[in-house]
Amino acid sequence: MLKRFAKDSFTLRAVMILLVLLLISLYISSGYLAKYASDNSRNEGAGVANFSFDINNSSTINLDLSSITGPGASQTYTFTVNSPATNEVARHYEVIVKTTNNLPLTLTLADQTETLDSTTDPVATGVSYELSTDGNVSSGTAFSKTYTLTVAWPAAQNSTDYSKVVGTISIEVSGTQVD
Repeated sequence: MLKRFAKDSFTLRAVMILLVLLLISLYISSGYLAKYASDNSRNEGAGVANFSFDINNSSTINLDLSSITGPGASQTYTFTVNSPATNEVARHYEVIVKTTNNLPLTLTLADQTETLDSTTDPVATGVSYELSTDGNVSSGTAFSKTYTLTVAWPAAQNSTDYSKVVGTISIEVSGTQVD
């Protein structure tokens, strides 16, 4: 019995020592990994610039398709992409319209003057699909652009297979810094 207790005690001590050493090494290395160091012999500065985009004050919006009740129905959704003048850099943005394609819908993305992207045929059901458009904005410039998305269910797509199917469409905007 004493041998077993001594053996278990040794194992427990070894595990505890290894655990303490692991915690100490993590603590020490976290200080090194959290720092950024660089040789700056030309005295050039670098920083992270602030920029942002949103759609109707959100990063993503989900459309309510309840008004598209069946074949022949359509709905136009209007949304605005914004970016404040406090942006410190030139930036590129992309508006992406995603659908799950559970329903045979056609999609048309337009701004106030022209169609930017569209599907000519109903999107294949069961395959995700994206429409997109993009643009650039210079630094320190406020940006606001209104888009419309027209979602239509073609009258010819009248199979009863779609009678209890729910479709979803989301719109998101992403931005990147332009060098």
